[in-house]
Amino acid sequence: MNPSEIPELLPWINLVDVVWQCDSRRYRHRLLGTELVNYFRADVTGMWFDEVYTPVHLKQQLPAYDRAAIDAVPNIDSVSIAVNRDEHHHDLVYWRLILPMTMDDKRADLLFLLFDVVTDDPLYQDRLPLHLD
Repeated sequence: MNPSEIPELLPWINLVDVVWQCDSRRYRHRLLGTELVNYFRADVTGMWFDEVYTPVHLKQQLPAYDRAAIDAVPNIDSVSIAVNRDEHHHDLVYWRLILPMTMDDKRADLLFLLFDVVTDDPLYQDRLPLHLD
């Protein structure tokens, strides 16, 4: 994959390392695109999932990552996350494509994710949607 061929997608890409330890694995954000940093309002580059996300969030989201990592099966999901900030409540909704990447053709050691925003954070406007025509 050549990043120069998809420049308009780069801000919406997340690369996730899959670190295998026997039969278990940990996930770490290797790279988070600039629009994802804006969308999620945090730069978690270099951080482990269990350092960033709540146990409830991990329980909901990890099956898709595990499917890609263990079975090397691409998947796409619609994800909705409830956000409560002060008196404000809203849902972040996006599509997430997870593509497994492997060096040994057995199990993934890197996941390539692409996000497509459906609803945005009303407290942070004026971001470009990902919908490409």
